[in-house]
Amino acid sequence: MGSARFPLTIAIVERIFQRNRWRYELVRGRILTQFNGVPMLIGVDARREIVVLVTPLYMADDGDHLGRARGQDIDTFLAAVNYVLPFGTYVREVATSNILYTLSISAEGGVVDEDELKGAVAFVVSTIKTFGSAVDALVKGLLTLDQALAALQHAINEMRRREV
Repeated sequence: MGSARFPLTIAIVERIFQRNRWRYELVRGRILTQFNGVPMLIGVDARREIVVLVTPLYMADDGDHLGRARGQDIDTFLAAVNYVLPFGTYVREVATSNILYTLSISAEGGVVDEDELKGAVAFVVSTIKTFGSAVDALVKGLLTLDQALAALQHAINEMRRREV
């Protein structure tokens, strides 16, 4: 016989938060939390059996537009970062200019692996801490695309140096 399948709900993720005594707030069926200063919104997609972690990196104010040239520079930089990341994706919403980082983990059969969730949270925090300041500086016009790409290359070199 096959194993029982349970519908994936936010309550399953919430129990992991409670068991670990992590701080969170339940907002519209999603978990709003932060780890090491990195905000996260965690939800579930029951149909696709995944848990989705979303971190806002830049939220544009109404009427705050990046401009076409800066938007293209940001898109280029985000694509370069996404190319080297093993998990997750940075995206810029063209209509709003909001920049988000998203990461999904599998929850097949309604089962959320606690260690996998912990690893995903740690990866999100690490990724935001590593690349977030360059994205922020690029958005604010404090870095050029060339400078941001050089900073990315430096971060890649540092990661490789630590692997040895």
